[in-house]
Amino acid sequence: MAHDLSNLSPADVAVTMRSLPRRFGEALAVDGDEDAEALARVVGPDGASALDHVADTGRMLALFGGALGEVVSGRRPVLHAAITDPGARHWEHAATDLEGELSLLTDEAGALAGRVERTSADQWTEVGRVVGGTELSALDLAKEAVQVAIAGLHATEAAMATARDH
Repeated sequence: MAHDLSNLSPADVAVTMRSLPRRFGEALAVDGDEDAEALARVVGPDGASALDHVADTGRMLALFGGALGEVVSGRRPVLHAAITDPGARHWEHAATDLEGELSLLTDEAGALAGRVERTSADQWTEVGRVVGGTELSALDLAKEAVQVAIAGLHATEAAMATARDH
């Protein structure tokens, strides 16, 4: 389900990015006798595990961070199709371990928040074009990053709920 992010400001994007490590940590929290790594590897209702969703979200945040840096540079870059097309989100390496993937997500969310905070008001209107045609402003790109991160969080929560029910 897509969220209405039309009124999201750059400050809201930064706050959201900075909250992601805590929110994913809460989604992955386990009771004393549960094994977080084992639960995170159980395949959820969408055919992916919580570990997969954490890894995908971290990798997408890295992609968005790089794309945002290119767009605000004013060079009108061509952006990877995965920015707007979930079907183009294929990674060379599978998710490894939960701690490592959470660390990547934490680092990339912080880096993206920093990039957002360093972006000046006039840079938010700079644009890039996604392979295949869609033109996005820097602000649209930042909002899309939030949309992808929220979707990844919800998918992680659903996968963990499924794992606990097994």
